[in-house]
Amino acid sequence: MSEDLGYESKKDWWQWLVDPFYVEHRKMPGWSGFLPFYHFKCDKHGDQISYPHGHKEKLRCPQCLAEKKETV
Repeated sequence: MSEDLGYESKKDWWQWLVDPFYVEHRKMPGWSGFLPFYHFKCDKHGDQISYPHGHKEKLRCPQCLAEKKETV
């Protein structure tokens, strides 16, 4: 029988195979379009979900970005 796996089950399965891996497209308040979101591991904060940032589309930990903002 085929069962539909929720995000948590997929995360557990895929994090061992692929890092980062695609989660879904999301549109945040104030955005003009949808962006892909990915699950990845931050060395400092562990499991994170975010979108590619900047011209080079690098995945950055939201908690690390918030800490950096606080120190500026």
